[in-house]
Amino acid sequence: MPAAALVLGLNLGACSEKPPAPGPLALEAAPGGDPAKAVEAFDRVLTKDPKDALAFNWRGRMRLDRLEFQAAADDFTEALRLDPGLAAAWYNRGNTRLDLGDHLGALADLKEAARLDPGLTGAPYSAGSAKLAMGDCAGAQEAFAIAYAAESWLVQALRKRGEAFACLGDPVEAVGLFDKMIKYEPGSFSARLSRARAKRELLDHDAAIEDYSEVIRLAPRLALGYRRRAEALDESGREAAALEDLDRALAVEPEDAGLREQKGHVLYHLKRYKEAVKEWDAAVRLQPGKAGNLRAYIDFARKKR
Repeated sequence: MPAAALVLGLNLGACSEKPPAPGPLALEAAPGGDPAKAVEAFDRVLTKDPKDALAFNWRGRMRLDRLEFQAAADDFTEALRLDPGLAAAWYNRGNTRLDLGDHLGALADLKEAARLDPGLTGAPYSAGSAKLAMGDCAGAQEAFAIAYAAESWLVQALRKRGEAFACLGDPVEAVGLFDKMIKYEPGSFSARLSRARAKRELLDHDAAIEDYSEVIRLAPRLALGYRRRAEALDESGREAAALEDLDRALAVEPEDAGLREQKGHVLYHLKRYKEAVKEWDAAVRLQPGKAGNLRAYIDFARKKR
């Protein structure tokens, strides 16, 4: 979830102590709500004063709104060259590095941001995201706990902490945190998906199916909910219903090789071998790299036809 995590991270930073505002020229020139025009405004300010660290930091944030991650990182780096004590720039670059996949760099930047300004309470949350991406489940859980303790309104930290517990192999604790998250935000798409996955680990398929049904209600034109509900239905022995969901998903994403492969496995469980082979062959045509994993299934199913 990198772009979404970035937007959330910036919002978190905005709720902590604000960085100093840019100069009056930038404020007068930058129209609200239009990142492209705001970038142009900061360009003009930096032409007049190329040593304005705050202007570089704010232009970087505007570039983030345009999803220009590397350009934003470059602006934050220049801001820090000019003013190494600018905590907001360390924080912003840390979030940008997180989106760029540089998790170690992100952690270093976020640590420095928190050292310079403990009021940047979004830093532990972002650090937890980096640690979770690196597979440090225990470290991530600790970071998200710090984030939630610092800002109890930060309900997203409940979900991320739950994901960290799931990563540690504790789905019971994870479900409890997802329950709290959904209590605060019943329409949370991500929390429903995460709780359903933990419920499946606990073999509570009915509860998982209920969560996936809510995901589908929230996003009926997205294949993901149908795909995941089909998995839960298949795991609980309801293959016919799983096929219906897979057909719905394929109506949305007909060229998805993974869906074709999944449908083949459900048909295989139903001993409909000829149809299973047809779906697996389609999956291989769409994604030739699947041939190796599916070859044994296809060969065996062909003998059963």
